[in-house]
Amino acid sequence: MVAIQVHLINVEDFSDMNRAFEELLSHPYPSRTVFCVAALPKAGALLTMSGTAVVS
Repeated sequence: MVAIQVHLINVEDFSDMNRAFEELLSHPYPSRTVFCVAALPKAGALLTMSGTAVVS
């Protein structure tokens, strides 16, 4: 994993998302971009993520 883009509904969820990021991924961490958005396409979703990985 080299990059992750996160869209959060609630900016107050950032610390929980950040904790999960650190627990589930390891050094070197992928680059990350986080946006707070007004709505997501899936009803009830708190966040969406997309990632880019390099496979060799």
